[in-house]
Amino acid sequence: MKRGIILNLVLLFTLVLLAALPFLIMLVAGLVSEALGCQMSGASMPEGFCGTLYAIITVIGWTSIGIVPLTVGALLIYLAGVFIFFFISWVVSGLRGQPVLPVAKGMLTSTLVVFWAGGLIVAGILGVNWFRVDFLNRCEALPDPKSVTGLPNGPMALAVKVPADSDFESRTILVLAPEGNLLFRLDKAYWGRSPAWSPEGRQFAFVSQDFQTRRFALHLADLQGQVSPALLDEQTKLEELSWLPDGKALLFTGQATVNDTELYFVNVNGSGLRRLTGSERFDGEARISPDGKQIVFVSDRDGNEDIYLMDIDGSNIRRLTNHPANDTQPAWSPDGRWIVFASTRGSGIAMNNYDLYIMAVDGSSECQLTKNETPSWRPVWSPDGQWIAYIALYERKLYLVRPDGTDNYHFQFPVDVEDIYSLDWAVE
Repeated sequence: MKRGIILNLVLLFTLVLLAALPFLIMLVAGLVSEALGCQMSGASMPEGFCGTLYAIITVIGWTSIGIVPLTVGALLIYLAGVFIFFFISWVVSGLRGQPVLPVAKGMLTSTLVVFWAGGLIVAGILGVNWFRVDFLNRCEALPDPKSVTGLPNGPMALAVKVPADSDFESRTILVLAPEGNLLFRLDKAYWGRSPAWSPEGRQFAFVSQDFQTRRFALHLADLQGQVSPALLDEQTKLEELSWLPDGKALLFTGQATVNDTELYFVNVNGSGLRRLTGSERFDGEARISPDGKQIVFVSDRDGNEDIYLMDIDGSNIRRLTNHPANDTQPAWSPDGRWIVFASTRGSGIAMNNYDLYIMAVDGSSECQLTKNETPSWRPVWSPDGQWIAYIALYERKLYLVRPDGTDNYHFQFPVDVEDIYSLDWAVE
């Protein structure tokens, strides 16, 4: 019997190790990268040794798609063989009036013990996770989804990719009523992105990009889909627009140099371009508060992407989040009391799955809002304060969720959409 137990445990351990090998390598790479301070998430490839680790994790992640099913399949076939071997031994031994072979008995017994121990471990992990997330980290003092601002919800503008014969025709901006019906779409020739509604909801600003030269330009569009001439024509980055409450100027993310992304103001007529920040790192994804007194933005000035707050003139900068993961894409609640943002915290070693979090404007009362299998992206608060719209990145779908995390549902599009890049929600 001992021989069966030892043989079975050796084979089981070998097969389990082979099945888990890609994840173990990723674990080691992730721990090394964390110890070295490497940022393993974001849009660009890290440089130097961090870039090598990033490449290793990426290659192993893709190769495991083929390796893991094979090793897991071999493990399942082996386990089935153990039970079949014991059953045949039991039948043959019964016919001969002899006890079951010790090797078969030892293999089955050790397999059942492994299953029992594994079940206890999994149950313990799930129990600890429930206690930590659903009990110790229970959200408190979140905004009441029944509390409304008194502002009616107007149309949504979404930068999307639609089915087309060429990339030149694919990117456009859809304008949808809150009920989901299509109001209009912009001419695809604009290659529109980053829509941002004016405070009164009568027009929206957006960024166009020339398909051939890749030059960016700033435009305005009214509720009939009529587009103004270019107000600002830049060859470098121009995106993530946000209006001043008086409707006289726009804040946007621009490229100062190749490695320097900063925040800029420009008047709605295209004049008065002025730079707001100067960290010589990444400053972007900024949103002006509803009262026009503060700006929430993302910066990696302290090492990785965190969320910061500053006064409207660029002074009094303070850090709201401080986490090894990426905290990004902040958006104000209509009353200016809360900020929703996307973060890779809690998404595992590779830190590549974004969920939505919510916090008070001073950085307190931080709480996880969504727990999805795919990244939750580009959150936007509805004008009445009752919903947060966000993009399910890999699903290419739009979802709405209450500010307390309840009533998470899929928003249906009236036309075929292949991808969603950004959105904004207007007041009626």
